[in-house]
Amino acid sequence: MDKVKPPFLTTNRNTIYIVLFLLCLPLVFVNMNNSHDWGDDFAQYIHQAINIVKHIPQSATGFIFEKDAPGVDMQARSIGFPLMLAPLVYFFGITIHAFSISISVLLIVASFFLLKFFRTYFTDLTSILLVLIFIYNPFTLNFKMEIMSDIPFTLALILSIIEYQKTINGKLKHYFITSILVGCATLIRPIGMVILLAIIINELKALFFTRSESNRFGVVIICAVSLFIYFFINWLFHIPLDATDNYLKAISIGNIGNIIWMKLGYYVMMYRYYFMSGQGTLPFLAIFTQYSVLTLTIIGFIKKCLKPGILEFLVVGYMAILFLYPDTNSGMRFIFPIVPLLLYYMAAALSIIKINRYKDKIILGLGLFILLPYSVSITNIIKHQNETLHGPQEKSSIEAFNYINKNCSSNSVIAFVKPRALALYTDKKTYGYFNPDARKIMETFKRVGVNYILLHSEMRNEHADDFIKNNPDKTQLIWSNDKFKLYSIKL
Repeated sequence: MDKVKPPFLTTNRNTIYIVLFLLCLPLVFVNMNNSHDWGDDFAQYIHQAINIVKHIPQSATGFIFEKDAPGVDMQARSIGFPLMLAPLVYFFGITIHAFSISISVLLIVASFFLLKFFRTYFTDLTSILLVLIFIYNPFTLNFKMEIMSDIPFTLALILSIIEYQKTINGKLKHYFITSILVGCATLIRPIGMVILLAIIINELKALFFTRSESNRFGVVIICAVSLFIYFFINWLFHIPLDATDNYLKAISIGNIGNIIWMKLGYYVMMYRYYFMSGQGTLPFLAIFTQYSVLTLTIIGFIKKCLKPGILEFLVVGYMAILFLYPDTNSGMRFIFPIVPLLLYYMAAALSIIKINRYKDKIILGLGLFILLPYSVSITNIIKHQNETLHGPQEKSSIEAFNYINKNCSSNSVIAFVKPRALALYTDKKTYGYFNPDARKIMETFKRVGVNYILLHSEMRNEHADDFIKNNPDKTQLIWSNDKFKLYSIKL
């Protein structure tokens, strides 16, 4: 832990939070949008929030769930994030701008707790630089623009860690608060169960290996209350079991060695790309930043693993789940919540430097060195932030939704590559699985009752295209614009 703290940041213990608040203000204005991309998950979250407001089942979104479809699919996602969106839906309806403001506020709140977390280990200067490196990273700013659970889950994760660290005094109230936070984190994303697992392992280590104090009743409280919160709240809102089962079914242990090696390389690359800002304008600086941050993070992690604690158990458990999870198209999204912990390891590696006289200057220089390339991407984000994204708010999309709402019956079933978004904006039943076996597509469509196929020129599905091409007698183009084509199907 760093001992020397710069006087200009510590004359008053609350001064640092005022400084951070001022530094966070631009977040309210950067990348605030009133449109969303075609990512389908956001639509399901919003639709479930609407269902909460309307007091109808969470699975009643119009999306027809195909149990045997490849990948991880579900009738309804865990209730945590929809519950957070429900008040916004109640007061503002489906307003992307209102959702975007709320995500920005959550990021600002997260920045304060991140500062509190980092100050446990580092100087004020190091802590505030780490927070800025996280919240102003272009990837973070892009996540802030999307109506997704990334930032809310990150906040719940950090809050759980901070509160659990307070249990060192043995007071049961901290165990109880921790259990509530862990339960909430798991409601937002089921992988929050890893937090509970890390706590259990850490307490077992304290009990059997380090012989330090361990409040056994407190651990029971964390386990019982957090699990009760997760299962009871999901049961209360009638979340189907597949919301958890499909995550578990997706985990693969076949050929485990090759999978772990492949995933390790993939996520190392993603973490390196997290610092790729400015690669086109400042290539040397961007590349140096990527590899220096990656190297320091690895050194810091190895150093801390020599005496592992809750953070190490959490990171290892979290990454173990990702290694087994059959998805290599998520980019930064899956590891985003633990990026603050990886930055902690990066800073921990710097504590090896023993030159106290110049340490603050070195840390400030490195922090600015990392932040400088951000300016290139942030400038580009600001330049384009008022443009309508390619998604449901585009003119061509609105035209398609309006036509479908006016001309398709309420019991119509429409096949589309983004079924949840279509269901949200048309209130029709939708289906999204195009069987690669041409002989089975017609059987599937008959079983589900598909009446229409909606195609998008920029989101091509070869199986849908082949079906239209190979069945001219059973399909008919009934409407189109510059991006969409709507076909009726005669089954």
